[in-house]
Amino acid sequence: MSLKINEIRGLTMVRQTKISSNSNAPEWLLHFESRESQYLINIVNSLIDHTDFDISIDYTNSVDKERVFHIYEPFIALNYLGFMSPSVVSLKFKEGNKVEFWSGDDNGLNMFSERLVFEKESTLPSNPHQSIDFWHFVDSIGTLTDD
Repeated sequence: MSLKINEIRGLTMVRQTKISSNSNAPEWLLHFESRESQYLINIVNSLIDHTDFDISIDYTNSVDKERVFHIYEPFIALNYLGFMSPSVVSLKFKEGNKVEFWSGDDNGLNMFSERLVFEKESTLPSNPHQSIDFWHFVDSIGTLTDD
């Protein structure tokens, strides 16, 4: 299985700061459905909360309605919390609140890389809460270390 996307937007790494309800929403949020957007906001803000650094992301919305969000170096936050994680993670959103998790072993891999590996498909949590969404993400891509 490979991640195939009909791109309508160029590859551009975006430096994402914490998302606040008091500021304008990032442009990329418009490319995702309501629950997906809330899930992504909760993940982005939690990753930033656990590192005190902005994160690098990318996204696409294709002609055939595939919605993909790509996170570079999530391990910075997850390692701090005691989890090993891939160098990059792509979340491919599907109908019915389903999401596929894809991972890569190199910080520079983009969302179209042939080296991304399908990890699992999951249903988004029913409760859109920052902690629930973040730990769902961690459980989907992270591995608890023995330390």
